[in-house]
Amino acid sequence: MLLHEFKDVFVWSYKKISGLDPNVAVHHLSVKKGARPVKQGQRRFRPELIPLIEVEVNKLIEVGFIREVKYPMWISSIVPVRKKNGQIRRIFDDMLHKNVECYVDDLVVKSKKREDHLYDLRKVFERLRRYQLKMNPSKCAFGVTSGKFLGFIIHQRGIEIEQAKNNAILRMPEPRNIHELKSLQRKLAYLRRFISNLAGRCQPFSRLMKKDVPFEWDEACDKAFKSIKSYLMKASRLGCTCTPTPFNSLRCCSRALCRNPTCPEK
Repeated sequence: MLLHEFKDVFVWSYKKISGLDPNVAVHHLSVKKGARPVKQGQRRFRPELIPLIEVEVNKLIEVGFIREVKYPMWISSIVPVRKKNGQIRRIFDDMLHKNVECYVDDLVVKSKKREDHLYDLRKVFERLRRYQLKMNPSKCAFGVTSGKFLGFIIHQRGIEIEQAKNNAILRMPEPRNIHELKSLQRKLAYLRRFISNLAGRCQPFSRLMKKDVPFEWDEACDKAFKSIKSYLMKASRLGCTCTPTPFNSLRCCSRALCRNPTCPEK
């Protein structure tokens, strides 16, 4: 019944989008006087992406969101990103961290009690209707107890790593050069909150990151790499403490690293 009542906040295609309320945001391009027009070169895309790009561009042209330019200036190359559709954060500021979490184009409506969820959804739908914002129903899920948000699995027990993120590291071969090592460290940094003492575990890699040091993947690096993979194979979950007991912060420092663990006060 609630979804039927607010069916006007959902659209299945671009053609049904009425446009953003100017009270929310107005696009303005600030250009300095005398600035030289920028013309970016055409990017090369993976062959499997080209049909998807063509479909999306044709959709935007058909509904009038974009048009073909007739002049060779102020040209920007497209950046294809597979992502969910969404809208603006500012209209939910008073709800944030209470019953709504919003980041760029991801929106989560959360309720502590099942009986409160319809009320919380109604408040969000009313706000969407007020500012003429639309949602794609194919991207929505209602009444679920868990879901993916910002690349993590969120549920009542805490936060877990999405398996695809784990697999990206577990299936990696050992780095053969500094470029591949940096790629590994970027992936690990994304999951740093789930890996205890990540700085200590990655310490053997630090030497290879120094300038003018030849890349030599030694036994210590191999052992650290396998240790991290072994750690990630175990299910990790982050949760909040439910006890009001105060926590103490203990700092342990050495020449190699500095740790700052917390533990409950006894």
